[in-house]
Amino acid sequence: MASNFLRSIRVGDRLVEYAVSGCVEGEPVLLFYPLGACRCMALLLDTTARRSGARLICVNRPGMGNTSPAAACHVSTHLHTACQDAVACLDNLQVDRASILFLCAGSPFGLAFCSQFPERTTGRVAGCSAWVSPADCPNARTIYKLAASLMPESLLSHAVALGAQCFQSMPLSVFPEIDIGSSEGVMQYYEDEFGGEGEDVAVLLSPSESWGLSYRKLPFPVSLFHGEMDETVPLACGEWLCDQLPRGTRLYSMEGASHSDVLLFGVDSALRRLVRRVVDKAAESDA
Repeated sequence: MASNFLRSIRVGDRLVEYAVSGCVEGEPVLLFYPLGACRCMALLLDTTARRSGARLICVNRPGMGNTSPAAACHVSTHLHTACQDAVACLDNLQVDRASILFLCAGSPFGLAFCSQFPERTTGRVAGCSAWVSPADCPNARTIYKLAASLMPESLLSHAVALGAQCFQSMPLSVFPEIDIGSSEGVMQYYEDEFGGEGEDVAVLLSPSESWGLSYRKLPFPVSLFHGEMDETVPLACGEWLCDQLPRGTRLYSMEGASHSDVLLFGVDSALRRLVRRVVDKAAESDA
């Protein structure tokens, strides 16, 4: 049953929910989910994780499901609390270090985790359809730039609907190999968990300096997977991000792939690179 893979812990006076999937003895990978998703994304990716030998750990962000919100409604507090919660879940699982995989809107959270807790990572980091702040990137879509220029209170409900549409419009048929219970059961858990999207959107629309990180000062290079036909976060944004990140970062352009294609099928390539320690000769020569 899917419920066997859904867990919760107490962190001080807060409740934190997370999920595990994949290989029990596999290499741990912290999964930072996209907007419109939740910890149950790990369950949907169970077969993919097993195929690559990974143990996925996915933590609900503050306010999502029954996970307690952050102490203050502020971008840096929301983001830092999410990272602290991930550390607490690693501790609960007795995992010293994990590789990092972020999907679209999970980008600022995954990168912030690397920046704030480098000692809890393996140094292997990958992202699919990585989000970039429209306040930073000149290649971001105009609609996101406009949203970023407005006061968050005036646009959150619209931005949440816009950002979540990408994932929530995906039919279950794109996940044909769900092993954890019935697919209907997994989706019921998935649909029952919501919340915290407003705070997530505030993070996404804020400049990266408000996230408390500097792209260039991140301790590890990143493997980026991006679709050539991505209309949500154009490939030019991925190229821009690649240029901002540390030396050794590589961008893998997926021919003909849309935003959703990479979120769904680029994960397999990303996990294999994280778990099997695939060494990119070009990146190695740059080191």
